[in-house]
Amino acid sequence: DRLAIALHEYSYLADNIGHEYPHKIGRFQDLFQICDQYGIPRPTVLITEWGWAYQNVPPVDAALADIAWASRLYAPYPQVRGAAIWYLGPGFGDIADQAQQLIAPLTEYALGNYFRIPLPPAQAPITPAQYAP
Repeated sequence: DRLAIALHEYSYLADNIGHEYPHKIGRFQDLFQICDQYGIPRPTVLITEWGWAYQNVPPVDAALADIAWASRLYAPYPQVRGAAIWYLGPGFGDIADQAQQLIAPLTEYALGNYFRIPLPPAQAPITPAQYAP
């Protein structure tokens, strides 16, 4: 419980969050599949950078639809503790201004949605096709 794996998951396209899924977004499933194959407990995973392109976020409605999809993808895996949207810092064009527009609607989404997770020791199977966008 004191170690975690940090992953970055991006589509690299503002208009297609599922581009090359599960190899860009969803790659955590590869890690879990290998752990399962070798009898290693699934590690805690933090998606420390998540998003679209490094300088671009889609319009708010499209972004929230993408976030809702990602929520459904990550929710069955309690080892994935969260995903941080890229990026509110300086540089990278005006990405911070674009991402800032997501804060209030994302807060509302998070407060209004609940996802069931498997109770331990049950684990969600690794089935990427089930979560394809």
